[in-house]
Amino acid sequence: MDNAVEHQLRSIANALHKLRVQFGLNQEETIQALLKEGASVKSQGMISDWENGKRVPPAEILIAYSFAFNVDVRYIMGEIDEFLPRQIDLEIDDMDLENALNKLKKSYPTTFEEISDYIMYLIERREAIRPETI
Repeated sequence: MDNAVEHQLRSIANALHKLRVQFGLNQEETIQALLKEGASVKSQGMISDWENGKRVPPAEILIAYSFAFNVDVRYIMGEIDEFLPRQIDLEIDDMDLENALNKLKKSYPTTFEEISDYIMYLIERREAIRPETI
């Protein structure tokens, strides 16, 4: 495995474990939190594999963690060190989106197809959020 990809995987694994511990959840409670966000998680073994860097979590899971723990997904990806709240405003620059997608496609080619489907889910979710409920 490429050192950069291995480092990225370790960063994600550490962030997922740290979030669960900081929020005082066990793996089963983490599964329940992710399920509430629409993620497809079947077992504690999946949580363990992600937290130990044995498997790459799909984009759907990374975004579900972002919603469940109200944290910027860039923190989970290891791109920022600061624990920032997730941004409610999902508007991003086209160039930022293109750069992010290219980076994900290069780093995680097996999960890239899932990203497209999940972007559609996020668009639908954003349209369902009303300002008065935020």
